Amino acid sequence: VMKDKDFLHELIDEFMEKLPAYLEGFRRNVETGNAGELAQQAHKLKGSAGNLGAALLSSAAGKLEQIGAGGNMMDAPRALSAVEDEINRFSECAQGINWEALD
Repeated sequence: VMKDKDFLHELIDEFMEKLPAYLEGFRRNVETGNAGELAQQAHKLKGSAGNLGAALLSSAAGKLEQIGAGGNMMDAPRALSAVEDEINRFSECAQGINWEALD
């Protein structure tokens, strides 16, 4: 069990380290209208979040992916805002984990 806890802690930490780069890429692609790149990045976040059980973040990223894949970027800013909200929620939850109590 200890190794599983340590492994999960490592996965969450690595995921958290990547979140700022995701957001930077999303913002850049929304600003420049690069729908294809937005869809690819959102797909990656959707999968990573889903693997960690962050269903709401995965769903929000999925909506951003659909917008990018469809090529109509009109709703992209609103979808990006939803992703940002879910990233903030996930980050707050992850930072609140008391890893020592899980021993």
